[in-house]
Amino acid sequence: MHFGLETDIRSFGLTTLLSRRGYRLGGADGATQVASYVVSGIGFLGAGVIMREEGNVRGLNTAATLWCSAAVGACAGADLIPEAVLATLFVVCANTLLRPVVDRINRKPIDTASVEVTNTVELQAPTKALDVVKPTQTLEPAATEGPQEFYTEEFDVDPGPNWAFYVIRGNNSSDKSKVATSFENGKMIFDIDDKELYAYYMYEPFSYTDVSLDMQAENQGKNTNNVSLVCRQNSNDWYEFSITSGGLWVLYAHNSDGYNWMANGGTTALHMGKDVNEFGMICKGNSITMSVNGKELKTIKDNTYKFDEGTVGFNISSLDVIPVTVAVEYMDISQP
Repeated sequence: MHFGLETDIRSFGLTTLLSRRGYRLGGADGATQVASYVVSGIGFLGAGVIMREEGNVRGLNTAATLWCSAAVGACAGADLIPEAVLATLFVVCANTLLRPVVDRINRKPIDTASVEVTNTVELQAPTKALDVVKPTQTLEPAATEGPQEFYTEEFDVDPGPNWAFYVIRGNNSSDKSKVATSFENGKMIFDIDDKELYAYYMYEPFSYTDVSLDMQAENQGKNTNNVSLVCRQNSNDWYEFSITSGGLWVLYAHNSDGYNWMANGGTTALHMGKDVNEFGMICKGNSITMSVNGKELKTIKDNTYKFDEGTVGFNISSLDVIPVTVAVEYMDISQP
């Protein structure tokens, strides 16, 4: 049920009553005059809904539904019954039949059949495990003296077994074999040639509580993809700051139920198109701070999921337009 249903009903009833009164007293001109005042009144009401949601996109849906309820009421009050019925059907269909589309955009994966991570590392979920795809290209790992807790990975070559790679499918039709990775010209290249595939690359030698993550990535393909930073990944639990190439961002808390929205919004700080962007995420205490190209987006305090520590990494995802090609220049792991 729409969480503003009571408000919608009141809006519809009052608008119908006023429009009917204007129609009976002044005819079509009276109904038209009432409708002009309804536009102003519902505008203020819708603005109040959005402000209470602190800019949350879902608040816009509530405001739009209030507008539609008022429009239906105005039609009914003016004896435009066929138009009122058609408008009602349109609103009901928009708020119910489009729900599966919204769920896909919210990225709640339905495929969590098995988890198997490369380099003989296994991620076990509380209920079901995650599907895994191995990189299609294996290069010689870089020689190191051992894993470092805080450092910058520049991806000049394959960093080796300290990093684990796996893929989550957004729906049953997504083909995990369509994800390919390679290391070229000092960058890690992700090529994704199917829709709704979420490719994760996680640094596993250390478990972090408070940590700062910075990453630079270049969009080299279609202008529809997601780049994400991940902190406190422990089995099936983690925080994920995800931003589309169009500038819309979401903070998720992932657990056995899937991707749970914590906050979302939009930014003009992102360089759109085939361009380079820097993404930042600070996980400190119960606060998560997100930034794009040096501009802080928001700080969210989590008192619900309370993930306290885990591994870190990033995610490159395809949405509804393919192919996706993203080149990751570096990822920096530091103390906040």
